[in-house]
Amino acid sequence: MKFRWNLSGSYQQVIPRYFSVDENGREEEFLSSYFSSIKSMGRAVFLKGYQWPFDPVKIAGEGSSLVDMAIYIEKYIKGRRVYLDYTRNPQGLVLDDIDSTAHEYLAKSDALCPTPIQRLLCLNPLSYELYKSHGIDLTKEYLEIDVVPQHHNGGAEVNIWWETSVKHLFAIGECAGTHGVHRPGGSALNSGQVGGVRSASFIAGSYLKDDSFYRDEMLKSMTADILGEFEKELTAATAACAAPDQKQTAGLWPAKNLLHDLQSMNTKTAMFIRSRREIEKSREELKALAEKRVSPGEDLVTFFRFREMLLFSRLLYDGILSYINDSGKSRGSYLIVDSMKDIETCLATVEIDELHKDKVINTFYIVEEDKVVSKQRQVRPIPDSGTWFEKVWREYREGQVFSEQ
Repeated sequence: MKFRWNLSGSYQQVIPRYFSVDENGREEEFLSSYFSSIKSMGRAVFLKGYQWPFDPVKIAGEGSSLVDMAIYIEKYIKGRRVYLDYTRNPQGLVLDDIDSTAHEYLAKSDALCPTPIQRLLCLNPLSYELYKSHGIDLTKEYLEIDVVPQHHNGGAEVNIWWETSVKHLFAIGECAGTHGVHRPGGSALNSGQVGGVRSASFIAGSYLKDDSFYRDEMLKSMTADILGEFEKELTAATAACAAPDQKQTAGLWPAKNLLHDLQSMNTKTAMFIRSRREIEKSREELKALAEKRVSPGEDLVTFFRFREMLLFSRLLYDGILSYINDSGKSRGSYLIVDSMKDIETCLATVEIDELHKDKVINTFYIVEEDKVVSKQRQVRPIPDSGTWFEKVWREYREGQVFSEQ
């Protein structure tokens, strides 16, 4: 991809033309083969603007997530490149006959224009300017696209003050597992804002209250522990990055190549379509990858990215397998299939999970044992809002509220 950007909102609401290209350069408007009519196809593309996170529930009934599936099949099953074209309408699309929801939206936005690019310039000219500022002129060229795992709907587990299991370390926004299973688009903003306020409140009302945190011996002890762990990591990293002599270079693998292999493996098996067989196969390949001797070369950033992604992949694979092995079905941001080869045949019969609606998967790395463990826990209940103002205000004023975790 020339420039990575999330093609939601206006980019879909103007109903651009989707097409794929084979190795011989032959174009095909592939979406029409997945939908019963141009009208239903246009509706799904339009709704993709609102419903952009992948959701297996939105595959059935020719929903918006069927667009994601079609792109995936074209690119990863058929091996074709996929593009958006804003210069022309999808073949057979007539503006007067498009879905009423899309028609009303475009009409009220004064964007019922003949072509997608004209509609985009009326609806949201800044979205056009964004690509143009990165050297891509949507009035003249096609836009190559892909489906990527932007949201796994997970992250570091936090308590009600957004503090992680590492005391004094807070995770806010996309790095915290607070978006919920279905991850509606706007929840990232809400989660970031609420998490920011609550973590700051706790830090100010508990850790920094009357400067006691800085006078506390706990800080000295904690700092010593952190510095001790950091020193061990730094020593190991320095040894790993030490320039090997000529005798030691034999059999070393470039970190850049291994990182690419690992990313490709994760894309294939741990993205938004998952299969037990493929994950188990990838887990064995991951072990082999971890045993390779890695050369940091001159790119230390890539070297450490590869090391961290190895651990991340172990955690990810174990979490996925623990869920599938507990009879987990498709939910949230991913589709569970028996085999990656059967993707096209399973579109009509997507099994949505009912067993784990109130469950969260926690995956831990036990450093001392070099072991990964996954467990399920019940989601926390929604707090009872039937509280008395004077009591709540007193608990907050006296700092009692911060004792709840």
